[in-house]
Amino acid sequence: MAAAAIPLSEDQAVAQYKLAELQFRLGDLTNSLASFRTFTNRFLQLPKVRNTLLDQALMHLVRIGFELHDERAATEAAERLLSWRPQSELIDPSLLLMGQRLSLLDQPDKARAWLSKVSAASPMKALAELLVARTYTQENLDTNALAHYQGWLSRFPESELRPRVEFELAASTYRTGDGSNAFQLYTNFLFHHPTNLLAPQAMFSVGDYYMREGNLTNAQIQFQKLYESTNFPVTELTYRARMQAGRAAFARQGLNDAQRLFSEIVQNPPPYPDLVAQAYFALGDCLMMQAAISTNAFAEYLNAATAFSYITKNFGTNEIVPKAWGSRGNCFLQLAKQDRQDASYYEKATNSYQMALTHPAASVGDRSQARVGMGIALAKLAESYSTPREQRPLQEQAQVQFGRVIYDRDLLPGEKPDRFWQKKAGLESIQLAELMQDWPAAQGLCEHLKQLLPPLAPELDRRIARLRQSQQAR
Repeated sequence: MAAAAIPLSEDQAVAQYKLAELQFRLGDLTNSLASFRTFTNRFLQLPKVRNTLLDQALMHLVRIGFELHDERAATEAAERLLSWRPQSELIDPSLLLMGQRLSLLDQPDKARAWLSKVSAASPMKALAELLVARTYTQENLDTNALAHYQGWLSRFPESELRPRVEFELAASTYRTGDGSNAFQLYTNFLFHHPTNLLAPQAMFSVGDYYMREGNLTNAQIQFQKLYESTNFPVTELTYRARMQAGRAAFARQGLNDAQRLFSEIVQNPPPYPDLVAQAYFALGDCLMMQAAISTNAFAEYLNAATAFSYITKNFGTNEIVPKAWGSRGNCFLQLAKQDRQDASYYEKATNSYQMALTHPAASVGDRSQARVGMGIALAKLAESYSTPREQRPLQEQAQVQFGRVIYDRDLLPGEKPDRFWQKKAGLESIQLAELMQDWPAAQGLCEHLKQLLPPLAPELDRRIARLRQSQQAR
């Protein structure tokens, strides 16, 4: 009311501006937007206002427009600033703000258009061009981004942003599929900027390159350098590096190293549940691999089952849970083979597979693996009985499990079958049909698999010939 009582003047303009600014500071953005608009529309012609407060008001309108999700208001304010105050020091900051916010709104083409307007002589030009390059990355136009980063390095050799651009050039190079050049760029980055905050990510990328190239020893060494470094704060990347070092050790059959690294994560779990779940799963896999060469396989399988059980009890709906149920079932299946006198392990195996089947996060592969595991468990349990009459019901149940995978009976709408598990189910089912001396079923399965998996046709044709011979011999 006080502002309205003052005649149209510079004092009234200042009062209106202060009202709008106060509303902004109090978080009353809707009224602040209206007040700044009133200020810019009503007092535009006052020379002192035009030369002192107008550009600040328009900059506020750009910011408030985006905060209120009113892109039109922000755009209008930026356009007015360019038109009304072309020499303002706030032009380039407003252009940067437009580019950054439009990029966040997933409008990279519009962002580029605004960023390209930043003056070539502006100290903000280097940042603007970096943001332009990122818009290409945002659109997955990595070749364009690559060219822009390379041009940037030529244009701004002394910019403090150079380390960031060198890093992003390496990342873009990697995304174009040029792994060897990306590796060279990352290693150069680490040589020139060993303490830069991006160095851990570069170190991780170098380790990842070694991993993909199958250079597992160097991969483990590189990841170890990262997680043992005291030059950087401990972050999720630190633990991911330890995890990757364990995976590299596991892949090169360094099982003792792998077990130690995975155990270090689960014994002192970081605040990253997904990573901890992965570590438990990897530890379980490692223990199962150890069991295959251990003199105490029974204990190793029990420990592996414990690791998988921990996941099922503590990680809820995480997508790794159905996989853990399936692997837990595999452990009990192996324990049943170790202790043939205790049939309860088969029950524990089938119960685990059933949990994998019904878990809401189970993928086609998870469900197919569980079906195959259940079929194998039932077939093995049948072997514990002495007569065909006792064995037959369990064998038929096993065939039902295999059949659900072979004939796509577990697929949900939009899902595609997992060919690996279809092959496994088919071969297990054929073998069981032969054991049951069900020659027509075995031949029919062979013919069906030939249609599903043409590369297996020669092998299956030979098997069909043997089946016919066996049938004739009967």
